[in-house]
Amino acid sequence: MINQYSRYVDSALLNVTVNKKTRKVIVPSPAQAYNITYRTYLVAEYDTLDGLADQFYGSATLWWKIADANPEILDWHTLTPNMSIRIPVTA
Repeated sequence: MINQYSRYVDSALLNVTVNKKTRKVIVPSPAQAYNITYRTYLVAEYDTLDGLADQFYGSATLWWKIADANPEILDWHTLTPNMSIRIPVTA
């Protein structure tokens, strides 16, 4: 089962057998064009990616939504105060 908060929630699970061992793998759904509505947020001292996800979405496990909206940030351990990031707005 794929967690309801996962980025793969719309994907399928497939059983694959290799060397007589079967395991489930995620088959991502086809790419779709989409628009993201976001707000701009200025990073404060001690902010972390999972902390921001908890603050904005109520769950630290949704950190990937913020990361996906900011592909130019390669290292989330080096957030600096006043750095501007995008926070996707959820319905």
